[in-house]
Amino acid sequence: MHQLIYKSLLNAEIDWVEVVEIAEQARHNNSIHDITGLLITYKSQVLQIIEGSHEPLSNLYLNIANDTRHSNVQLIKFTPINKRNFGKWKMKEIAFERMPENIQSTLRLLMPIEDNQPHLPSEPSKAEAMSTIVAAATSER
Repeated sequence: MHQLIYKSLLNAEIDWVEVVEIAEQARHNNSIHDITGLLITYKSQVLQIIEGSHEPLSNLYLNIANDTRHSNVQLIKFTPINKRNFGKWKMKEIAFERMPENIQSTLRLLMPIEDNQPHLPSEPSKAEAMSTIVAAATSER
């Protein structure tokens, strides 16, 4: 079992409705390959945590890196894990802006400031902490 974390930037023309459609297609594909995960969006930024066997995750990441709907794909972490953190979600999509304000305030503490704007974290421990907080705030993992 492995966990892969990456972040990227969505193209400007992609809106929340399309993110939901992408997640729905991911749920279908992930169920075939026994992949689970969480997709967090913040404005045009994406942080995704996916879990499964090494080869399916590697193949999925290659597809993600070549997907023209986003750019600046940055691998944060790809490591073995003992158990899934998001085993009940084939893919759960969550918009930062739709989270309760108290959760947003907590998550902002994990977000680095670049060009005077908050960004989703690139540091593995902060990305993991953010995913744990978001998952806990949105029910079972």
